[in-house]
Amino acid sequence: MSNQLKNIAGISTYGLASGVKSASKDLALISIPNCRAAAGVFTRNQMAADCVTNTRNKISKGTLKAFVINSGNANALAPNAVKANKEICEKAADILNIKSEEVGVASTGVIGVELPFKKIISGLDIILNEEDSFTSAAEAILTTDTGIKTFYKEVEIDGKTVQMAGFAKGSGMIAPNMATMLGFLFTNVDLSQSQLQAMLSESTDKSFNQISVDTDTSTNDMVIAFTTGAVKIDFAREETQQEFQSHLDAACLNLAKQIITDGEGATRIIHARVLGATNVAQARAVSKSIVDSPLIKTAVHGADPNWGRVAMAIGKTPNIDIDSAQVEISVQGMLLFADGVAQSFSRDELAKLMAAKEVEIKVSLGVGDAEASAWGCDLSKKYIDINVDYN
Repeated sequence: MSNQLKNIAGISTYGLASGVKSASKDLALISIPNCRAAAGVFTRNQMAADCVTNTRNKISKGTLKAFVINSGNANALAPNAVKANKEICEKAADILNIKSEEVGVASTGVIGVELPFKKIISGLDIILNEEDSFTSAAEAILTTDTGIKTFYKEVEIDGKTVQMAGFAKGSGMIAPNMATMLGFLFTNVDLSQSQLQAMLSESTDKSFNQISVDTDTSTNDMVIAFTTGAVKIDFAREETQQEFQSHLDAACLNLAKQIITDGEGATRIIHARVLGATNVAQARAVSKSIVDSPLIKTAVHGADPNWGRVAMAIGKTPNIDIDSAQVEISVQGMLLFADGVAQSFSRDELAKLMAAKEVEIKVSLGVGDAEASAWGCDLSKKYIDINVDYN
């Protein structure tokens, strides 16, 4: 696998500076004129932005052929949001000679501020003159991110070359059911919309919904997948389905981990691995509870070997039964709790191990065979500084 990007035939991407932000690129356009299928997973925030409602409704009715993304303004809970999205989609449809119902829209940035959408309209007038550049589009969707987040992979399935690419943004407000993050995935496989939707939902549950920066869920988040349908593989075979799903899982997880690595103020990554659960849902819930905990995040930041915080996070997970006598807790491979009692360990040695770039917290619940992971980052003073200064 390589993040060295290549074009997928039939997919064009552009980015430019429209003026929504002071200088940097802030407008991206995706064009897939012969899109076979599009699918989406959206934030569950009940104050969702109009772009979420707009795009979700369109995907439920048909296939998108284009997508417009702006950064620097969330276009959320603002009086002109509906009008802005309508005119943006109509302009994109006009320049691409498609229907406005075939254009999706996403925004990211400050909530509650009117979007100067006429700048976006003007940007769309000239965006097709820009270079067709995956990297440029990936750059245009960033907010507090420190760099672009991209993915590209080619694999052989049924003797045919399957391409998978993607780009994402996200750095803060990252929590369950996505957050201030946008993800766009592309492939060339012939899939129906229902097949793509089911596979994207499964991949998202394993990746984007299992990461945490600060436990906040935003108003604008979505992951959208597109396929050109150019490569036909035998999806009637279960093995083929599983192989493609595994590659889609890998693409989503790769982008999700890039988001965590770039978490606002992050200095360390937390990997919570839960084994011995009764089912995968339970394992996911417990692992997510661990990486969501501000106490664990600050302990990891300070390399503090306070395993009691892990026990707390396990025990507060809603809707699961825990038998503490069956639980085992390890940090960086060092067993800290088992058989209902604390284990003997060197705090100084563990503190040194916790100074690593990635800290693994492993928990066995001792009640089954299911397992799952979640990924998060530490919480530092810089996180506060970034969010106080952000406007």
